[in-house]
Amino acid sequence: MKWRSMMRKFRLLFLVIILLLTVASSVHGETEELIIGDIVVKGLTRTDPQLVLKHLPVGIDDQWSAETEALIVQTLFGTNIFDPFSIAISTEAMTGNKVRVIIQVEDAGYFMLHPYIYVFYLVGDLTESQFTQRIINPWGNGVSFSVGVNWKADDFANDAPGPWQSVGFDFLGANGSIYTYEFRNFEEHKKFNQRSFELNGQRHKLFMRHFINPNLTMGYTLTYQNAAYLEEGTLSEQKYVIAALRTDLADLRINLGHGFALEDGADYSYGSFNYAKSLAVAEDKVVYSLKGGLATDHTPLNFQFLAGGYNSIPLRGHEYELAGNAYLVNNLEYRKQLPVSDLYGLVCVDLGKVAERASDFTKADFMLDAGLGLGYDTPMGMFRLEVGFDLLNGGNTWEFRFVL
Repeated sequence: MKWRSMMRKFRLLFLVIILLLTVASSVHGETEELIIGDIVVKGLTRTDPQLVLKHLPVGIDDQWSAETEALIVQTLFGTNIFDPFSIAISTEAMTGNKVRVIIQVEDAGYFMLHPYIYVFYLVGDLTESQFTQRIINPWGNGVSFSVGVNWKADDFANDAPGPWQSVGFDFLGANGSIYTYEFRNFEEHKKFNQRSFELNGQRHKLFMRHFINPNLTMGYTLTYQNAAYLEEGTLSEQKYVIAALRTDLADLRINLGHGFALEDGADYSYGSFNYAKSLAVAEDKVVYSLKGGLATDHTPLNFQFLAGGYNSIPLRGHEYELAGNAYLVNNLEYRKQLPVSDLYGLVCVDLGKVAERASDFTKADFMLDAGLGLGYDTPMGMFRLEVGFDLLNGGNTWEFRFVL
């Protein structure tokens, strides 16, 4: 009797499993993936809609999802020829599982993406004794031009050295690609690791950026630099071709590069990474980043990793005057939502070290800094007003900046 009772239970369990599998199969059928059946571009008055369709990294018969929509928005935003506040995506049902994707986007002005953005950048330029202007897509074919001039005096300035003059252009390619060229005639007067040096020369830079999906963007750079290098009264000629590869994953950026010396000097190689993660805590945010890099020991000073202050390797209690061939920096930031919309109070801690030579990295001292500030979030990035403190040796710095 017990055996028969167990068999009945097994049969009942078997029927329940079959029923659940049937329901799951039915639900799966109802959530059949959507396919792009058509893409329509609306709102353009200067740019040919076919240029947009060619530039998008997705097309008809590709899968439609929230990830695909994010990729289209990211791609359009990255073109820098459309008003970023005008971009909107919607869909219409077609036959079967197909949808029509409707892209609403407006051309930017000839000289500005948007008046607010233009004013922000103009103010930033003028505070650095420079002026840059981009002529945006004047013929509607995706080609834009840029010019710039910096009239800063010859005093040493690590953040924005000058004077310089530049010209360049950029254009949209197919499948999420953007190509950029810039020529710059420049002077630089810098001081890192208590070593002052001056550069005077020209730089040609070619760059290609390729959006592959929302979690993967590739960047390829080829630079030719020919400059006179002066340090402690010794003048030398620097001629370098520098090839670099940048990979942007979801939370990780990896940079690899190699400099080929064409005159006296040494070849050098480098690699760096930047891992960043943001976590929402109610209306607040916690942002963590870990950055590190390693370069060959004979890397010229002006091509080494540059750290300190509020730059790409931030140590906010130290001035932007640290250089080295190896670094590791941790940054932790808490953003407290204030009563005003998009306004945050900022508290951050930086811990890291920078070594002039990779072999001396373990011997280098750690630096521990902290910072306080205010940040205002915008669709283009965050405006930040900060003050930084060196927690081990005293001293402080402050900065007002706009971060994309």
